[in-house]
Amino acid sequence: MKYKVINNHGEEEYTLAVDRAESTHYWLFYSYSEHYNEHIRGTLAMGLEDNGNGYIIKKSDKSKRGEMRYDEAAQLFILLSFVNKTDTLFGGKIGTFDVVVSI
Repeated sequence: MKYKVINNHGEEEYTLAVDRAESTHYWLFYSYSEHYNEHIRGTLAMGLEDNGNGYIIKKSDKSKRGEMRYDEAAQLFILLSFVNKTDTLFGGKIGTFDVVVSI
C-alpha cells in the first residue's frame, strides 16, 4: 500500500510504501514534487523494517554510522509516527506527554 505524506504547505513531500512480505517494510521515498532536484525525485529517503524481533532503520549512506542529520531525523519521525498510528502493537498509544514543572 502507498500513502502520500503532505507537508504543512499542502505539498506532497514523500511517498510512504508499506510491504508486508516475510517482515514488514516501511519505505519513504522523496516525492516527484518540483521542490526536489530531479536526481532526488522518487528515490529512497529512508526505510524501517519490522523483522518480528525489533526495528531496523535503513538510512542513506550520506551520514556516518551513529549520526543522523536533521532531515534524516524528520524522516525517521514520519516513519515512526506512521507505525505508531497503524501498528496494532501500539494502536496510536505512543506519543502522549505530560508537562513536568520543576520548582
